[in-house]
Amino acid sequence: MPSEMFSKSRREELALGPANRRPKNKPTAAKARITVAVRKKPLTAEEAKNDTDILDVVGRQKLVLHETRKELSGTTDKTTQQGFQFDRVYDEYCSNLTIYKSCVRTLVDSMFECGGRCSCFAFGQTGSGKTYTMMGPRKRGGKQEDSCSRGLWEWAAIDLEAWMKKPAYRERFVLAISFYEIHSNKAYDLLNNRNLVRPMESAEGGVVVKDLVIRVVTTEAEMAEVIDLGNSVRSTGKNSRNNESSRSHAILSIELVQKTDIEYRLAENPRAENPRAENPRAENPREGAMGDRNGKLSATALQTALKEGRSVAVSVRGKAHGKLAFIDLAGSERGADSVQFGRNTQQDGANINKSLLALKECIRAMDQGKDHIPFRDSELTKVLRDFFTFANGLCLMIATVASSSTRKNAH
Repeated sequence: MPSEMFSKSRREELALGPANRRPKNKPTAAKARITVAVRKKPLTAEEAKNDTDILDVVGRQKLVLHETRKELSGTTDKTTQQGFQFDRVYDEYCSNLTIYKSCVRTLVDSMFECGGRCSCFAFGQTGSGKTYTMMGPRKRGGKQEDSCSRGLWEWAAIDLEAWMKKPAYRERFVLAISFYEIHSNKAYDLLNNRNLVRPMESAEGGVVVKDLVIRVVTTEAEMAEVIDLGNSVRSTGKNSRNNESSRSHAILSIELVQKTDIEYRLAENPRAENPRAENPRAENPREGAMGDRNGKLSATALQTALKEGRSVAVSVRGKAHGKLAFIDLAGSERGADSVQFGRNTQQDGANINKSLLALKECIRAMDQGKDHIPFRDSELTKVLRDFFTFANGLCLMIATVASSSTRKNAH
């Protein structure tokens, strides 16, 4: 159970309070405040034929596990009950919209109102509903099966667009989006053909992902286009629980950036072998080029480049006013879940579990107030360090749990 990461008293200390309360003052804690929520997945039609539901949601904060075991005599069964407390628990009838309104919207508000660095995680065993919660019931390639069950990021996109329409933000800011995955302890850019990118420590002690493509957006539709592009190339695989299981940790990062801190350049090299041949009137070989001496595009040159279908690279100078990340963690697995699917699948499962263990150890070290937090133990924890250590941060961990009796070893 995810409760092992936090003692009850510490979870209460880290809790955000009422989930629908908007932050009025900047947090003063020395590190991000963490809320832990649990979402129960209902039995599938196939599971309902042979399995039993062993999880009960009691109130808004308690989950009860019912477990039946054989007595030592082997002739009778004994049923035990064990309760777990969380900051919030959602039953199988709860929609993505309800979860968003009750505990995710406050992250979006904090990003704008307080300049917060906020994050929303989905974690749990493979096939327990993480990607459904985060991305909604979408097929690969972006087609949505049920428009009534948008993923959390889609509901956030609606609110992000509403915030960006306000004059105070519309005139000065844009949203800069990046989308990448951690697979086998390496980072790949989902917006650039899964090119390998490198998380590195910045001079200020933070973390930057070098060579990562950034897209500038202001509307929900533009955000949806970017996310669908990334999801279409994300690493997936097959195991005993899921025919299309996520085999990577996906990080969708959204930054609120001042327009003056955004720079545009042509992605390809604009220089021709003989610039005078293309522009014989040019006294200077650089005359007629779209960019300035440093290759930066003016607003007019940017519009021209986009109309011509030229590839434009975006870079951000300075610090973001606020930041929000949605992290869809790959599912934890038992060895038995992948043993029949070949060595590569087994190795993927081992790498996933190793990185999740590193994340758990970081959270546990923070919970215990240790001076050293082992963020460097994996690429996953390295890129997420800023969200946990930023004083003005909010972190929501959503654990998805399957309710079938055959999945009890995962609880």
